[in-house]
Amino acid sequence: MRVRNGLLGIAALVAVSVPTSAQFIGWPDTNAGASATNNAWPMAQDVEWRYQYLLPAACFPAAPFKITDMAFAQHGGFSSSHPGTYQRWQVRMTLTTVATLSTNLDRNLGNCPVTVMQRPNFTWAYAPDTWTDFGLDCAFGYDGTSDVLIEIRYTGGSTANLPMRAENPPGGARVLAKGVGSYNASTATFGPSGSGLPKTRFTIDRTCVMLALTPQVSIGNSGAVQVVNASPGAPYQIATALGHTTQLSLGSCSICLNPDVLFFLSVTGNPLFSGYAGTVAANGTYAGKFGVPALRGLIGVCLSHASVTLNPLCCTNTVTTEIVP
Repeated sequence: MRVRNGLLGIAALVAVSVPTSAQFIGWPDTNAGASATNNAWPMAQDVEWRYQYLLPAACFPAAPFKITDMAFAQHGGFSSSHPGTYQRWQVRMTLTTVATLSTNLDRNLGNCPVTVMQRPNFTWAYAPDTWTDFGLDCAFGYDGTSDVLIEIRYTGGSTANLPMRAENPPGGARVLAKGVGSYNASTATFGPSGSGLPKTRFTIDRTCVMLALTPQVSIGNSGAVQVVNASPGAPYQIATALGHTTQLSLGSCSICLNPDVLFFLSVTGNPLFSGYAGTVAANGTYAGKFGVPALRGLIGVCLSHASVTLNPLCCTNTVTTEIVP
């Protein structure tokens, strides 16, 4: 059963009312007109880029929230007469416990990153010393405790370097590969370095609750996904996908599930899933149980979980479980 038919059919019957409580947090602050240094990376000219930077948990509030957008600020001390243009533009985020970045870019990113932005062509129409949002396609769920790794990659970089506001943070780091073949490069050609990270502003949303789940499930066993601080009495749906995630729109909200991969949604009588649809309890919690078949071919696969409450429409971000032996 595909979410494309299931959730969208439900959404058509529901009056959409999404509370707005967007807030901004800046790393290390929200001042777009001042910084310790400048750096054009990753918004620079070269044929291909794969750029990663790590922000420690100390940069973020110690509570769960959604990152709904991110912005860089072009340094006003350097002039450029045109916007940055990029092809095969992609932004991925992941929660990580990697204390130190290595030159192994795939290892840094881990097995279950969330693709928050994917465009065949992207134009960054900046203004000097002003936060210019990327316009993420999909939100990212922060758990309130982890470090965050952000990866930006593209081909056909801008025809000019665009120096940005940058900082030299304690605990932060960057690594990158640039030049021909770098889009899919596994090994960095520069770094790790703890200086010149792009100053970043995040748009966050605290209105939508987050999921907690069993982070790893052995084949042949079951795990659980639970949502807390939801609206009591609201109908809900939980979805679980096999594979990595992109975006699925539901009304004016987005769930990071790929409708083109195999997944399950409130499958009546399916012995692998229970509690996947119902009404939020009076204490504001609901939970689902998911099972993993005893198939060795599933080892290493990610299960992606998302949830939506329909009154008012409020969706959580995707979280992932890794299937282990």
